[in-house]
Amino acid sequence: MGVLAGLAVIIGLARMAVPRCASLPLPGTKTTVHIEVRDLLDFNGHKVIPVNEFFDSALGSNVNASTLHGQCIQRLFNGSQAAFDTAVATALSSSKPRSTAQRPLGGKVVQYNIGTVAVVSHGPSKLFLTALSRTDVSTNKAHADIHDLISAWTATWKAIRVETSGEPVAVPLMGAGQSGVGLSYPDLLRTLLMTLAHEAREREIGKQVHVLLSEEAFDAIDLKYIRTGMEA
Repeated sequence: MGVLAGLAVIIGLARMAVPRCASLPLPGTKTTVHIEVRDLLDFNGHKVIPVNEFFDSALGSNVNASTLHGQCIQRLFNGSQAAFDTAVATALSSSKPRSTAQRPLGGKVVQYNIGTVAVVSHGPSKLFLTALSRTDVSTNKAHADIHDLISAWTATWKAIRVETSGEPVAVPLMGAGQSGVGLSYPDLLRTLLMTLAHEAREREIGKQVHVLLSEEAFDAIDLKYIRTGMEA
């Protein structure tokens, strides 16, 4: 027991020595990326929320309540499907749908292109609801690939550039949830940083982008390695 207790202390001290946040200037831009473990929905400012191509709102088989999409509806819209739908419909009023689909298991029927962004006002801040995942209408299962992820990020950065006036924005590690992109946490972070760097070098996006990680993602990403890679 004494040996196990000693190991636990060593492991705990080693974990404390690992940085739980990093602030990284993005080379060639005026943007600093802040990476940390934090609940995105608690961020006091603009936020990015990945959703499916239908912008579904019914919790259950359409929107898993444990996803960021589901948590957004529950916590930011007080669980109101109607409030979410109204806000999204207003935001998408000028966006052209891709098509409509029959959905035997229920849900919205109007599909939008991957990368469509609904910019929704939420108090003094804005929510960037980005269509990342496609939906299998026979099962309601969401899925996306690397091409969808890049399209979603590219469109999101462009929308942030236009809508935030350079103010700080919080973003999740898109593709890490049920969309099934299939990339590791480090590769998802690299994709995020790659698309951000490309867009920010084309034209300034903002001074601060906060990448907020889950505990699980943090455990899988070596922030010291990411820092070294960005500064190289």
